[in-house]
Amino acid sequence: MGTNYSGCPTCPDDILLLTSSDEDMQVMLNTVNSYSKGHQYTINQTKSVLLKQNQTSYNNGKGTFSAWELGKMEITISDQATHLGITRFSKNENMLNVDERIREKKAIVKARILTGTYILQANKAKFKIDYVDSICPICRIEEENLIHFITRCPALEGIRRNHYGSIKQQIFLKIGSSQWSSKFRDRDIIYMPVKNRLQETYWRISAS
Repeated sequence: MGTNYSGCPTCPDDILLLTSSDEDMQVMLNTVNSYSKGHQYTINQTKSVLLKQNQTSYNNGKGTFSAWELGKMEITISDQATHLGITRFSKNENMLNVDERIREKKAIVKARILTGTYILQANKAKFKIDYVDSICPICRIEEENLIHFITRCPALEGIRRNHYGSIKQQIFLKIGSSQWSSKFRDRDIIYMPVKNRLQETYWRISAS
């Protein structure tokens, strides 16, 4: 990035070059072009774009380059570009796009939990996937199964409070506080209404 070297043992599908200097950008593009030829891989010309950010009345027009080249190809200047699935804009709209991606990823995790395809440590240990143990890698307290993941792991307590509050209130209205205290002490019992709540959220997202 710029004049700082960042070594990487693998070649990702998307490469992001960052610099505040026009000259540094062209140098990095020359390096990418030379490296791609030496290792015999092709760069997608239609996806290779230049995105200018933080343009102000002070620095706009101070650049020494009117065009940048990747080999014999002139790089297109665009107002938006996609890197690792996140669309970045020349204006400050990045956080809105990132929030959308985070919501999508959360919905995917919820769907995998409900369909039983989210692989926890207990499942990995049972089927000897990657030769791991069944202990939760986050809290290291007990076996990471679905009940632990949803109701017990202390590292996720802040997240699950968003669901617990509404679930507890609904049960209070139906059975009262005394019945709650006597019947819902066991977290294994609480697991079912939490799972039902997640399922309700999942179907609402699917229908929207």
